[in-house]
Formats: sequence, structure tokens, C-alpha cells
Amino acid sequence: MRVVVTIDGELLISLDYNTGIAEQKVAITSIVRALENMLDREDQIVICHGNAPQIGTILLRSEAAKHVIYPLPLDVCGADTQGATGYMFQQAIQSSLEQHDRHLDVVTLITQVLVDEMDAAVNPTRKRIGPYFDKELAQVYQNTRKWEMEIVPGFGYQRTVPLLMPERVIETNAIRTLMESGALVICAGGGGIPIRIDSSGMRVGIEAVVDKAYTTSLLAKEINADVIFFVTSLEDLIGILGPDLNSQVCTFTLAELDDLIEKQVGLDDPLWHKLIASRAFLRSGGKLVVIIPPGELAKLPHVSYGAFLGSKEDILLIHHPVSNSKHRML
Repeated sequence: MRVVVTIDGELLISLDYNTGIAEQKVAITSIVRALENMLDREDQIVICHGNAPQIGTILLRSEAAKHVIYPLPLDVCGADTQGATGYMFQQAIQSSLEQHDRHLDVVTLITQVLVDEMDAAVNPTRKRIGPYFDKELAQVYQNTRKWEMEIVPGFGYQRTVPLLMPERVIETNAIRTLMESGALVICAGGGGIPIRIDSSGMRVGIEAVVDKAYTTSLLAKEINADVIFFVTSLEDLIGILGPDLNSQVCTFTLAELDDLIEKQVGLDDPLWHKLIASRAFLRSGGKLVVIIPPGELAKLPHVSYGAFLGSKEDILLIHHPVSNSKHRML
């Protein structure tokens, strides 16, 4: 079976900036331990991850050091986070496998995605990134760097950049080749580095972001994946499904998924984007999408999720068990 696992960037950091990289490694190791049952199945696995907090840290560090070092463009920040986070995942996965007397090549691939800058005119969705500024400095950056800024009540002004849709994952063939050779591939971090092709045919990174859910869906389609796992916080699930869930597995047909998406129109919610990406994947031939908190990953039995592949109409959203529930876990 071919599986794509996408992990929110917020799950890979510590909220305490003083702990830094050490706590990132702890968080990643915890996620990998939760994935061990999946690794034991010997499926072909691709791991993607978010990078919003990591990008924020790089931009904050760049701003703090602006008097002694050059600023970093957003595409380079994306490449930095792909490499660093992928490296930590590689180590954690290789260590886990070796503890179970298994060997598997684990590869991190810096990944670009082709986008259409004109999409920003048609779909003016923007994403806040980086540190907060006071009004005076925000105005300076608007004038000198041509940044667009947005006031965030209680915090200050924050830069915004276009949120664009991926049209093509540039490294798809390389990802597919690595998978077919038996490697576990870590790629498309942060949704991939958005690029355009200029008038001379050169690839150029741009100041924009791509939601990782859409890149995950597109990549899964391009490599003919069977299943997508979106690993997200329980709070994100409750944000859309509500706190009064009384089952351990919530199953939606595509029609019900359409209704759920329509109810959330206008909300810039990370899970809403996951739902839209899930629908696109299922409509393109995908067999199953599971949206799950990290705490439930380790509870997945070795073979259980394959039992749900008989239905191509379902998206499953899993949350923490409810004490009085009689439903079985996926």
C-alpha cells in the first residue's frame, strides 16, 4: 500500500523558545514512535510536514540580526526548514528502525511546487507570517520592502503573503523513484517551496506560501497513493466537529463532506483546508483519508486501516476516545 502522512508543523515544536532544537527533536521522536505500527506494515510511505512555526522562528531570528546579516527570502527559509526538519525525522526514523532490527533508506528531498502568481488576483487569500511589528516599523517595511501588513489585535502588525494553490510538484518523479526503490521519503515540507517559471524559462522562488494539505493531496494523486493520514491536533478536530462527539470514529460520505465544507465557508481554518484537499484526493481516485490526533496514531493496529479500503466514499476523522463510547478504534 502507498501511504502519505502529513504532520502539522505545530506538533513538531515546543512553545518554549528557550528549549529550541532539543525539544523539536523530542517532538519528532514522539511522532515517529507513534508511527512505528505503520512502519512495521512495510508500506511505501511518504512523510510531509508543516513548517509555519519553524518559518516564523527563522524570520524572527533574521529580523533580530538585521543589523549584522542579510535578510532571508521566504523561499530560502522554506528550503532551510525542509532540510532541518527532514534531517531530524531521518535520524528519529532510522533510530527507531534499528531498534527493531530493520533497515530502510530514509531520504529527505527538498521539494518545489509550481504555482501561478496570477492566482493571487483571482483568489486573494493571504497568510500571516513572521514576527509582529509596531505601527512605525510596519509602515517602514510597507514602503521599503513593499510588504503588505495586517493588524493583529493585541500583538501588532504582521506581514501577509499570498496563499497559492500548487499546480505541480516538481520532484514527483524523483519521489516516485525513491519510493519504488524501497526508500521512505520525507518531502514537500510546508507545502513545498513555491516557484514560478520566468519568461526565460528559469525557475524562480517567490514570496508566497502553499498550504501543505493541497500539496499533500496533489502529491498523493501524482504518486497513486491509496491513503492520506493528516496528523493534526485534537483542538483542530473539535474546532469543526464540535466538543460533543460521542464516537471514536466519525465517518463521512463525500456528500456529507460537501455539507461539512459548505458550513465552514469563509473560515480560514487549517482543518477546513484539509477537508477540501481530502475531497479532491478522494474524487481523483484516492481510497481513504484519515484525519487523526497524534495520540491516536500509536493505537492503530498493524492491519486495521486497510479494512476500510472497500469503500471509496469515506473520510474518517478520529479523535480521542470518549469513556462511554462503544465504538471500536480504527
